[in-house]
Amino acid sequence: MSKISIQNIAQAIASHTAGKAGADLERANKDTIQFLSKKKLLGRSDEILDAVGKIIDKEDGVVRIKVLSAKSLDGHDKKEIEENIKHKYGAKEIVSEYLEDKDLLGGMKIIVGDEILDTTYRNKLDQLATHLINK
Repeated sequence: MSKISIQNIAQAIASHTAGKAGADLERANKDTIQFLSKKKLLGRSDEILDAVGKIIDKEDGVVRIKVLSAKSLDGHDKKEIEENIKHKYGAKEIVSEYLEDKDLLGGMKIIVGDEILDTTYRNKLDQLATHLINK
């Protein structure tokens, strides 16, 4: 008997609940909980919900980003970052989280899903050191 992957379960849940509201959505959610309980997967519900969220975001054209910077960014900088990400990933909407990281010397780190766009000064110094060592 083959094992069902978390991604397959998440896709099934997203399909099963798509376009439903009210009593229909409530019934679909109960079905999902019963299925997860029967398969002894309730302990992995956080992982499954995260995967469902990613599927729904992708279908809706939503890209979630986390931006770490040494200092607070103004509205213009935030808008520019979001527009660049929107263009790069073909997103309809950007959901952003901006955090200050006092450990950064400068620059910023943008996390988009599993990808990290690192323009921090520390990263640039590390790249320069690597280049100089390998010459």
